Amino acid sequence: MSKMSGRDFEIMRMMMVDAARRGDLDQATGFAWAHRIYPMFGSTTVAEAFKADFENGTDEIGKVLKAIDEIAEANDNKVGFYSLETAMDVGHGRGEMTRGQLMHIARYIFLDGRFNKQVWASMVRNGAGPVESQGVANDFDVKWDLPLQY
Repeated sequence: MSKMSGRDFEIMRMMMVDAARRGDLDQATGFAWAHRIYPMFGSTTVAEAFKADFENGTDEIGKVLKAIDEIAEANDNKVGFYSLETAMDVGHGRGEMTRGQLMHIARYIFLDGRFNKQVWASMVRNGAGPVESQGVANDFDVKWDLPLQY
């Protein structure tokens, strides 16, 4: 699928974030649009039309889902963020995504209700990841998760 014009994608992205801020779109999907993650759990024909324009698509989300699942299975539902980074080969210019992208994808997965509370509690416990990863499993906050700055 080819990319739409960048301007068209950004206009649609702003409209979707605005809809989420008004409560007309679910939190996870709004977060995904705000952070340029393909909203695969709440995909629509609109999202499908712009699929190539998202910075993180189904491949990246699938890899993070698989890594969390494998770590949780091997460690009694305990998944430290540093363990996730290692599994994804993130950091120091390695891997296919940045720490920020990994945090946003993990946040999207959390907001969609994937995995149990133990997995998320272990991911954000003190010492399990960098301080910036501590918000991955916070309650949804429209001001934080759907910023007005696009």
